[in-house]
Amino acid sequence: SSSLAGNLVREVPGKLNDNYKISKNVLGRGASAECYVGTLIETKRDFAIKIIDTRDEKILKYFT
Repeated sequence: SSSLAGNLVREVPGKLNDNYKISKNVLGRGASAECYVGTLIETKRDFAIKIIDTRDEKILKYFT
């Protein structure tokens, strides 16, 4: 299996699912986010995608 090191999605314009096929398997989970493998549909390249729960105002203040 290939490493995902350095393959981090920084920002996605529009809807994430329009550009990436997101795996159902969680790579990691923390207090404010979960990390998944996302495959860029256009290139078939894998990336680590951290999805942050922005509904919690305490968490959101760290990212704005």
